[in-house]
Amino acid sequence: MTLAQIAARAGDAWSLDAAQALATTQAALALLHVFGVLDENDEGIRAGGQMPVYFLRSLDWYLRNGATMLDGWRDHRSLHEPDAGDARGPLLLQRIERRRLVLAQSRNIEATPSREQAAVLVLVKAVIDRRPHFLFQWDARAGQYQLIGGRIEPGETAEACAVREAQEELCITPTGLEAMGELRFQFVDGYGLHCHVFRASGLEGTPTATAEAIPLWTPLDAIPWSSMWADDAHWLPLLLAGQRFQGRFVFDGDAMLDLELATA
Repeated sequence: MTLAQIAARAGDAWSLDAAQALATTQAALALLHVFGVLDENDEGIRAGGQMPVYFLRSLDWYLRNGATMLDGWRDHRSLHEPDAGDARGPLLLQRIERRRLVLAQSRNIEATPSREQAAVLVLVKAVIDRRPHFLFQWDARAGQYQLIGGRIEPGETAEACAVREAQEELCITPTGLEAMGELRFQFVDGYGLHCHVFRASGLEGTPTATAEAIPLWTPLDAIPWSSMWADDAHWLPLLLAGQRFQGRFVFDGDAMLDLELATA
């Protein structure tokens, strides 16, 4: 769409004359452009990837809860840093999401992530040398040990995803899958993960290193906690003990800011 077309629609929707509609539209589009929500070229104005959904969901939350999106936005460094370039929008959005989480906690309001993906985690257990061992994997990209897992693909069930990820990452097929809990991770940039956690009573095949992961069998007393996500130390002992649970964690990068955990 062109600026004139958008302004005409705005004028009809808000009962504005042509000059008011054009000025209002220009101001709104300038704001959206700052946040990377819109792209403008010779063909007109178009949505910029996933940013419109990200931005508008945040905006909707602020409007519904009567909160100011960003105090003193003109003074934020991200607008004035000469090297920020295309990162200005994402940096401001991160500040908006951090403020949204703080406001939600102070007002006891649910802060649903602006973007959320579904994922699975799987704990595989086996007896090795007469001792229970648990299967972890080293993720080189994350630089951490973690359970087998990954994101659920469209149309895929959580259980099917658990099997597929184990086959792709370590060349095994977990058997006897049992749902044990759910974890929700909220990051201050608006991203969220909804993880379905399973345990497996057995496996078919031999864990084998791939380009995605390197397997590690470890007994209970040798789990590498110091090389894992901070949240693992809270919910993983429940999973290891066979307890069902529900958890919610808030992160700023690798730093855990808040948590809620309950057993079922």
